[in-house]
Amino acid sequence: MFKKILNKINKLNGTIWDLLYNNHFFNEENIILGEEKKFINEFKITRKDSLIILNKILGKTHDREFDEKNDSGHWLICAAISKSTNINRILEIGTYTGEFTAILSKLFPESEIVTIDLPEYDPILRNSYNRDNNDLYNDFKTAQNYNIDKSNNVNLLLTNSLFLNDKVNGKFDLIWVDGGHNYPEIAWDLCNSYNLLNDGGILMCDDIIKMEKDFAKGFVSTDSYRVLDYLNQRVNNSVLYFLKRLDGKRYARLKNRKYIALLKNNNF
Repeated sequence: MFKKILNKINKLNGTIWDLLYNNHFFNEENIILGEEKKFINEFKITRKDSLIILNKILGKTHDREFDEKNDSGHWLICAAISKSTNINRILEIGTYTGEFTAILSKLFPESEIVTIDLPEYDPILRNSYNRDNNDLYNDFKTAQNYNIDKSNNVNLLLTNSLFLNDKVNGKFDLIWVDGGHNYPEIAWDLCNSYNLLNDGGILMCDDIIKMEKDFAKGFVSTDSYRVLDYLNQRVNNSVLYFLKRLDGKRYARLKNRKYIALLKNNNF
């Protein structure tokens, strides 16, 4: 009887079942303290100081400041990297509208940035993010062209990342992977990217779901976590995971809790 009642409650509020039966509590204060400690240990700079760097840029590009609960944490991480690490070449897989590409260009104005996005003839492009609608597709391309054109140190390549090694030359100091998050794309993106890192280079990946049980919903799954775990067992440096957003309500359930992965090539 009690379980039937809980099932009914769960239909009304999707978090109740997880909170009571799976103990997926999100202690926001402790989580924030843990993220700050991890941040300082890795980048030798506080989140607060990184925010100052990032907000100076967002004030010009977005006319606002960084929002911890809605903006993605990789913006903040890259702001920290811009002060802690010498970055000469950057590769971004998954340009989308170019919003983050433009931020990268401001954070690393002296760096060469190569960003890759799907060409129009690739079937995935039109079948994702409602781009089968011509008006929405045109809006997408207008935003992408605007952000790329205003970034003087950016080179946009339109190709499926499957052909990455044929399209780029040399290695990179920082690679941001934000293309397809499901298998098979995520497997070749992460493996190709790791092998394109310079010694001491940094590989970052978006939207990691850290669950032992396989999970997939739309464009997000545990596939990237599986590939990173495979890499983690075979390289000299462990993968670090930073919460994508500091939002206790959104992240109460594990399957909603997204991370930014960071892996350094320390094989030297």
